[in-house]
Amino acid sequence: MTVRQQALPALAGFLLLSVPAAAAVKIDGTYQSLPVQTRSDCTALCRGDKINCVGSIYTETIRGEHVSAVCNLNNGEGEDSPFEARIPEPFDLLLAETDLNIYRAQHGLAPVRLHPQLNVTAQLHSDDQSEMDDASHSSSDGSQLDTRVEAQGYDFRMAAENVACGQLSWDAVFQGWKDSPGHNQNLLAENVTDIGIAMTYKKDTEYKVFWTMVLGAPLS
Repeated sequence: MTVRQQALPALAGFLLLSVPAAAAVKIDGTYQSLPVQTRSDCTALCRGDKINCVGSIYTETIRGEHVSAVCNLNNGEGEDSPFEARIPEPFDLLLAETDLNIYRAQHGLAPVRLHPQLNVTAQLHSDDQSEMDDASHSSSDGSQLDTRVEAQGYDFRMAAENVACGQLSWDAVFQGWKDSPGHNQNLLAENVTDIGIAMTYKKDTEYKVFWTMVLGAPLS
C-alpha cells in the first residue's frame, strides 16, 4: 500500500515526532477470535465449525486476579499458520492412469485408457458432489451413473463408478479404493477398457475434496 505523506505546518512550541513504520502483519490463518472460559470450550468451537476450522489457539491473559481467555479459530491457510490447511495436492490425471494400470498389471489384467467422455462424466459428478457436500452415486437431481454416462454420448455395455470425499491426494484416495473390497473390485474389473477420473476442490464445504472414477467398456 502506498502512503501519501503530507507536509505539516510548523507549530510554535510543538515538537513533531516521526511515527515508526507499522510492524509486519503476520498472516496466521486466524479468521475469528472469541472469548471463552476454558481450553475445552475453544476446542469445541473449532469442532463445531467443520467448514473453516482446522485448529484453534487458546490464550490466557492474567491481570491481577482477573483471568481472561481468547480462542483463535484458524483455517490453516495463512503463510504463518501453525496448522495444515485442508488443500489438496495437485492432481495429475496421467499419473493416475499410470498408477491404475500398474496395479491392474500386477493382477494380470489389461490396461485401461483415459476416455474424454468418461472424464467429463467424472468431472461433472465431482462438481455435483461438491455442491451436495457428500460422496454419493446419486446426482443432486436423482440421476444415476447410467444416465450420466449416456448424457455424454458414451454407449456402454458396462459401467462402474467409485466416489470418495475428503482425501487430499490421489495417492490417498487410490489407496482407500484399493483397501475397500467393493471399490477394488471395480479397479480390477476384467472387462473395463476406458476410465475417467476427476477431483473437485471446494473450500466452503465440510469435506473440501470430491473424487470420482468412472470405468466403462463401449458397446463396440
